[in-house]
Order: sequence, then C-alpha cells, then structure tokens
Amino acid sequence: MIGSAVACPYKFRGTLSAADAPAAIARGLRSAGLEDVVELPLAAGGGGTLDDILSSRGVSRPHPTVTAPPPP
Repeated sequence: MIGSAVACPYKFRGTLSAADAPAAIARGLRSAGLEDVVELPLAAGGGGTLDDILSSRGVSRPHPTVTAPPPP
C-alpha cells in the first residue's frame, strides 16, 4: 500500500454533486496507487447541505406528492 487519503472537496457547484466530487477525486487517487481513500462530502451549512448529509448516508430527500383538500 502506498498511502491513504481523504477526498473531502468543497464547492463543485454547477459541475459535480456532493457525492460525485469526492468519488471522482478518490478514483484519481486510487489510480495513482493509493489504496485507502475515504470519500467524504463537505458542506458549509448553506444551500445543498441537507442533500450532502443525506447522500453521505446513501439516502435521498423524499419528494412527497401533496394535493389540495377537497372543496367544502
């Protein structure tokens, strides 16, 4: 084993998702010979933070269907 690393990028807005960015970096590190690479999305509390947290746990945000109540 050559070494270990953490792929923990910040701000790839408009290009890669919070899960895709560390995955791409980790692929590059592994192809360079690192065997132990941890993928960890990073969020600063702004827009997309909830999605980052959910994706790091392998789940996605629910999108329920809401309808109006029937007329009285």
